[in-house]
Amino acid sequence: VVSTQSTWGIEFEMEKGQHKPDYISVKSPVMSIECSKAFEKLTLKEKLYAYYFTRASWEGSKICYFQRSYEAAPLFYIVYKIFSLEGVAAVREKALKAGLTEDEWKQLTAYLAGFLNNCGNYRSFGDSKFVPELPKEKFELFIKSSEFYAANSQIVDGIWADIHDEIYEYNPPHHHIGFIDENCLSALYSSNVTRNDAQKVDDFLKTINVQPWNTRLQKIDDKEFVILVASSNESTLSKVHDVDGIKYRLVFGDFAQIISNVANYLRQGLPYVANNEQRLMLEAYIAHFKDGDINHHKDSQRHWIRDKNPVVETTLGFIETLVDPFGVRAEFEGMVSIVDKEQSLRFARLVENAEKLLTLLPWGKDFEKDVFLRPDFTSLEVITFATSGTPLGINIPNYDEIRQDEGFKNVNLGNCLPKAKREYALYTPEEYLDAYIEYGSLGMLVKVAFHELLGHGSGKLLQKDADGKLNFDITKVIDPLTKGPVASYYQAGETWSSKFGQLNNTYEECRADTVALYLTCFDEALEVLIPEHKDHWDDIVFSAWYGLINRCFIGLQLYSPESKKWGQAHVNGNWVILKVLQEAGEGLVEIQNTQTKEGLDTFFVKLDRSKIRTVGKKALGDFLVKLQVYKSTANFEKASEMYAHYSQVDQFSLLLRDIVLRDKLPRRLEVQGDLVLDVSTDGKLDVKYVNFEETFEGIIASHILHHRNEIEPILQEWTKHKSRFRYQKS
Repeated sequence: VVSTQSTWGIEFEMEKGQHKPDYISVKSPVMSIECSKAFEKLTLKEKLYAYYFTRASWEGSKICYFQRSYEAAPLFYIVYKIFSLEGVAAVREKALKAGLTEDEWKQLTAYLAGFLNNCGNYRSFGDSKFVPELPKEKFELFIKSSEFYAANSQIVDGIWADIHDEIYEYNPPHHHIGFIDENCLSALYSSNVTRNDAQKVDDFLKTINVQPWNTRLQKIDDKEFVILVASSNESTLSKVHDVDGIKYRLVFGDFAQIISNVANYLRQGLPYVANNEQRLMLEAYIAHFKDGDINHHKDSQRHWIRDKNPVVETTLGFIETLVDPFGVRAEFEGMVSIVDKEQSLRFARLVENAEKLLTLLPWGKDFEKDVFLRPDFTSLEVITFATSGTPLGINIPNYDEIRQDEGFKNVNLGNCLPKAKREYALYTPEEYLDAYIEYGSLGMLVKVAFHELLGHGSGKLLQKDADGKLNFDITKVIDPLTKGPVASYYQAGETWSSKFGQLNNTYEECRADTVALYLTCFDEALEVLIPEHKDHWDDIVFSAWYGLINRCFIGLQLYSPESKKWGQAHVNGNWVILKVLQEAGEGLVEIQNTQTKEGLDTFFVKLDRSKIRTVGKKALGDFLVKLQVYKSTANFEKASEMYAHYSQVDQFSLLLRDIVLRDKLPRRLEVQGDLVLDVSTDGKLDVKYVNFEETFEGIIASHILHHRNEIEPILQEWTKHKSRFRYQKS
């Protein structure tokens, strides 16, 4: 531990090769993502469609546990078996009788609630590991007090022997998701795969036109790699390629039984589709899950974006690559939601005016899409979001060629938006609080809306196609940064994500957030989105900007001084924006040293609202030109150099980080309802919405219902590959 003198004259401890265990706090708040009123307004056909898609979503989310860590899937198996056999109340009674105290039961349920919320024992927001606060011997006592253990002690003892050390280990390489050569671990890769190995395999996959969204990678040795492809078809499509003395084996059938169950639920949902596009979408999903071909999933997304204004909105598959340290393999997710028609009218106005608002962006028409493909942009009430974390908004599909040439959809997840609370407004001056609390939610809505539609939906990629044709006039387009001709562009077969690799996620989130803040500086943009709040635009814009800037400092807890890396793409992107604004100077963003009532050193984050539309707007406008031009021209070298510069955390910020860690508040957990199929005595079908209490026990009970009894494939899949994915100390 290295001590550093602060500007206040006291010493703060900084991590240096030493890691403290991270727990799910017993004080963590639980928020219900509730949708019962909206669900009751659906027709029976719509309810049945939502039901079968919900079942497919939760079934597929079992895969997320395999994508988090070696030990997550078998621990989920044990936990599910224990609670599903007896119920939460009975398990609690036996655990207390066996010797757990009330405090220890709370520690146990806090850990399990966090584990189920994150689909594993790494935080979905930050990718850092958390461990049980409950001592290991008491965790074992909980297991052995259960009815499931009594009937299956040999099986449980065998599993527990293979995972208990990993569950409680928090030191490197177990502390964070990443590659082994970076002293981290990722369950998408066998524990001996390095970043260079991942690059080598990615380069090979490009030569055979295979995209790795739905794969895991195993390294047998330096001369042999196995690419596991998720599909229900286990054998007929498997292939071996020998390239320069290295064998690359494509093995299909990863998660075969789970994937087969997902497809079966979708088949049962086919009679309840609302239109032909939904039918074609489900059929394409089923084909994709059968053979693992990403092209089928791309077809599903084409039908999805053509399904305009559905009552029940859905998405499913391997979609977001945030969990992959290499940025190409995606986590499974499934969403089922209901369109909020009243709120969606607001976003429909934004779509109608998008072309006009895009002209406000500073990079010029040559770097903007030739045609803006108007998407659906709706506000949704989430029934189901089955993955490791619930976002606030979505802009998909993530396939570059579809987004650029065919279209996309934006959704705002209305019942997932948090409400600003005073106790969570850390480092906020008293004079800011009233406006920030009152208008924080509206500020967030404005930022999310601009971020999703005009952030992710803007900008052109300059490309050459397979026939050698360019999608821009190279003799006329001028690079606004060099004032000369465009010197680079995407070659045939290259995509934004493949060219920018692990940088693509954080860079794109930064670009979208920068667009969002920049557009708040224009009255015409606010007039479209929130005309009824005109008298309070200044407070709403201030809240949007201040919220992002303030969260940058809270996000310092996700920065590692040891590796000098950020643990979360959005937080990294926000920090980059902060540094751009601080670089602009003129008192726009300042840190004020102060003390708490108890005499502890702390600080205030200050934002001069009078300079947002002058100093702030110019700084972000200049930055956006760089962000977009580097992206448009495939200039990874310049982009990564610039981004690395602004991602740096200086010594003073590390001191602030110590304060943030000292003041750290528990992150909220979420509990989702579920749907149950009800068959009356005369054979009539109905679907009931089930709510759960906002407690740790409520989260556990919800996940028992989410997964029903389709649980044995988890143990089978884990046993098949456990030796490859387990970290072996050298």
